[in-house]
Amino acid sequence: MVSGESFEDGPAPLFQFIYKREDGTGYLYGGQLFIPRQDTVLVFGAGCREHGTTGIREALVTAQLAEKGLLDSSFPQAGATGEQRTIPNWFRDPYDPEYSGRVLRSIADDEEYDALVPHHPLSRLRRTLFTVRRTMRFDS
Repeated sequence: MVSGESFEDGPAPLFQFIYKREDGTGYLYGGQLFIPRQDTVLVFGAGCREHGTTGIREALVTAQLAEKGLLDSSFPQAGATGEQRTIPNWFRDPYDPEYSGRVLRSIADDEEYDALVPHHPLSRLRRTLFTVRRTMRFDS
């Protein structure tokens, strides 16, 4: 899960859920808006997939964090046997920092980096969900 938020403002209270799953060498990002109505719940869904060159968002965020001195510069990029290693605390559960299971959400998924990579699928998905939230209208 990337994020789960509730919104009370706008034309109706709603809950927004964003997730990602592995998709080849990149990720597929999905988002849903759950909008409770009098006798039902409306669900709007959208998805954006990475394609072509992947990992650009992660590389730019890593460079920005390193530039600010927020990453351990002594961390090796690969182990002695060539296995890939991850930056400590790069992958983290957004709601339970003590969770030790498999987590796909990374620091690079933070909304603050959407402006750094506006054409990235996650940035586009957030803009789409924002547009739907702000433009939907209900009548009786």
